[in-house]
Amino acid sequence: MTGAVDKDLLARLKRAEGQLRGIQRMIADSRKCEEVVAQMLAVRAALDRMVEMHLSANIRDCVRGLPPEQAAERMTSLLSMVTRGMSTRG
Repeated sequence: MTGAVDKDLLARLKRAEGQLRGIQRMIADSRKCEEVVAQMLAVRAALDRMVEMHLSANIRDCVRGLPPEQAAERMTSLLSMVTRGMSTRG
């Protein structure tokens, strides 16, 4: 990963961690369902963006030095992971 992307991702992860703790408090405090769900969706969107950022910054490193067939398999595997993650949203 690049240094700037690393720092940004780590900051975003810490922010998401704080949001998750906030959601735990909201549930413990019996906050309205709509408020809790809105925060859950915000965290999920933030994590989705982090996946995009991580892949964009690292996709070349994931396949660097691999023979073409293995590189293609790795790319297929990554695409499958992302697609499965997206399909659970339906």
